[in-house]
Amino acid sequence: MITVVDKLQETVARLAEQVQTLVRLEIQLAKSEVTDKVSAYGRAAAFAAVAGVLAFFGTFGLLITLIWALAEFMPVWAGALIVTGLFFTGAAVFGLLALLKAKKGSPPIPEAAISTMRPLPTEIKEAAT
Repeated sequence: MITVVDKLQETVARLAEQVQTLVRLEIQLAKSEVTDKVSAYGRAAAFAAVAGVLAFFGTFGLLITLIWALAEFMPVWAGALIVTGLFFTGAAVFGLLALLKAKKGSPPIPEAAISTMRPLPTEIKEAAT
């Protein structure tokens, strides 16, 4: 004769199996989602690299055009010097901006998360007592 305890044990065993199956399926779903997203980011990075290379060569064409346009009014070397100076000035400005942003972002420690987690052990101890 099946008792209530036997039924309860059987139900708990089935529940544990189903929970394990559910957890495995959720992990498998998460892995497949991450794989899909990583491959999408990989494709995006490849397209961005091609766009960067094309923009790099396009910039050379623009530079040559600008130098030749300035050469209509001055010697070619003077036009090339002006264009070079503009690029070095732009590089200096963006380099300084990068330096300021890097100083603002360092050190890369998640301070807000740490301050939230610090009191957690004592709160757990208090809740347990």
